[in-house]
Amino acid sequence: MHIKNIITDQKRLFLRENVPKEYLIDPYLGNPKPVYALALPKNHDEVVGLIKWAIDKDLKIIVRGAGTGVAGAQFPIDGNELVIDLKLMDKIIDLDEETLTLTVEPGVLVGDIHEFVEDKGYFYPPDPASKHSTIGGNVATNAGGLRAVKYGTTRDYVRALKIALPTGETLDLGSSNIKSSSGYDLLNLFIGSEGTLGIITEIKLKLIPKPKENVSVIMSFEDVFKATDATLVLLKSGINPSEIELFEKEAAKYATEFLQYDLPTKKGNAYLLVELDGDDQKELELRLKTLLELMKPYALEIVSLLDEDKKQRVKKIRDNILIGLMEYTEYEMLDEVVPINK
Repeated sequence: MHIKNIITDQKRLFLRENVPKEYLIDPYLGNPKPVYALALPKNHDEVVGLIKWAIDKDLKIIVRGAGTGVAGAQFPIDGNELVIDLKLMDKIIDLDEETLTLTVEPGVLVGDIHEFVEDKGYFYPPDPASKHSTIGGNVATNAGGLRAVKYGTTRDYVRALKIALPTGETLDLGSSNIKSSSGYDLLNLFIGSEGTLGIITEIKLKLIPKPKENVSVIMSFEDVFKATDATLVLLKSGINPSEIELFEKEAAKYATEFLQYDLPTKKGNAYLLVELDGDDQKELELRLKTLLELMKPYALEIVSLLDEDKKQRVKKIRDNILIGLMEYTEYEMLDEVVPINK
């Protein structure tokens, strides 16, 4: 079978020199070799057909979503690759309000998921900096984000997956059940596997009720070590922050230059963006009061972000640090995790 019989719409299929240049440029690794073909499937069956065709042609497969990754995962090595771009598989299929389960295709943007569910009074907590990344990419990398400190990462909100295996077979993992303890936990094996075990074509996400209230502050510190000490105090305090994000002045300046507006504090060399959420306004105010008292010995300045627009501007600065670095500097991409006390 020819690939043109699998992807019959020729606007979704590009061969060799016709592959658009956007697929052949990597902001970190430069210009890769041309690929064998690019296909943009619109359903599971087309993905399976493409896998079987790649097997027949002895091609490697690169899976792509929104292209927001900057660590070289989409980089063609030898020109013998089939790129499968899932961005057209972008449907929100179903919202089951009885089981609080949202079924989506992998190309849906995580920011669109947030907007869709929050308009209906629900909450999908994972909140990566790249709101224009796809949910398929989020599952493949087990994306975290600002709210991971309280709510966990993407892994904690995936109920089920439909996967096209490298053999062309289909695997359905997980369910809408709250608890399942039967057999091997293959669902969690695939989450975070970065496309090495198969191609995700459908995702069932767990939702929770949206918290009724929230309040945010940004705090400035003398240096990152003082900010880290403050973080340890917050985590042990019992105030249960929904967000704690640490970033340095040196990094934030590239985002502020890119966005053309500044942080609401000029002091210090490191910052903590902290948010508290809940359903009881009075209880939230008590937790905020505790936070302010605890931080007095550590912070140079504490600015309450009572205005929603101001809060979103600060969060946008944090989210655009990487974009600012890419825009104004030469960089080497490293994504490292260390214990909070290190």
